[in-house]
Amino acid sequence: MVRIELAIDGSDMWVPELVFVWGERPARDPRGPFLPLAMEMRPGALSTDRDEGRPARPISPVQPGTSDTIIRDVLLITETADAPDAGTDSTVTLEVDLLDSQPSEAELPDSPQADLERATANLYQGVLATAFTRDRLQGLRLRNTGDDAWGRPSVALPLLPPPGGIPVG
Repeated sequence: MVRIELAIDGSDMWVPELVFVWGERPARDPRGPFLPLAMEMRPGALSTDRDEGRPARPISPVQPGTSDTIIRDVLLITETADAPDAGTDSTVTLEVDLLDSQPSEAELPDSPQADLERATANLYQGVLATAFTRDRLQGLRLRNTGDDAWGRPSVALPLLPPPGGIPVG
């Protein structure tokens, strides 16, 4: 069993909101380029000063879930191509097609990252309008609502159950 820990070695306290650890699969892997390994939401303060927090803490492994796991939140990892005009400044929306239902959507929010720019990787967390189970998932689509191009991004989408549940992929 692999154990993944997040550690700090400086004297400043750090309070991350989300820690997501992934590996990279070989090129042309049909499952996509990203391999989700571990995730922790609000893991608490990290510090080498014992009065402020712990210097290290484990990060929970990502679990595959089952067909009846309820999903409401998503993490979207994008990697924009390193090519001319590959980035976009337009709004991008994630659409989730569901069996016997209207699609559920989540708009990718503006963030402190270099959002969707050429040769950058980004991480977004979104709450979908409709919770669903994995067995109702029919398809996923990213929609660029603007008129500029967004050049062939690589995408990974771990799906998350409601708060307090186990991350699923």
